[in-house]
Amino acid sequence: MIELERIVAERQGPLIGYAIRVIRDREKARDAVQEALISLVGKWNDGSAKEIADIDAWLYKVVRNNCLSMMRLKGNRNAELAPEHAEALRDESPTPDGRAMMNDDLSMIKKLIDRLQPREREILSLKLEHNKSYKEIADIMGLTSGNVGFILHETMKKIADGYRKEAIL
Repeated sequence: MIELERIVAERQGPLIGYAIRVIRDREKARDAVQEALISLVGKWNDGSAKEIADIDAWLYKVVRNNCLSMMRLKGNRNAELAPEHAEALRDESPTPDGRAMMNDDLSMIKKLIDRLQPREREILSLKLEHNKSYKEIADIMGLTSGNVGFILHETMKKIADGYRKEAIL
């Protein structure tokens, strides 16, 4: 049971962060992760967890599916970013001017990310925030690695183009 406790302790925080990005509601994200962890405990207890090749990928996929189910039921795609994640976007530059410029840039990038399609935001989050490989993202989302690479490339290009346009205005 110690191994299971370690798995839960190590993965719970990153899974909640991922779920918040997908469902955009902190409490629902916690519920989605809790359901996934309960499912893992059940599999652990009945011995079927041994059949899971990659527990990390499996957990992300279950959390994703839980979030998508919740979104379908409630239609909640536009909830605000949780305060602890918004806090992470703030800069600690030493000068007020530097802080203001960085905050403006981060605010602009956040708005550009918010305009992305849910699938684009999710792939971006899995890659940049959770450091998942293309294959892991493909497994989690039911895509091919090639699709993931293409979508990620187009998403980054979309953000860069939007940033350049907004910066000019």
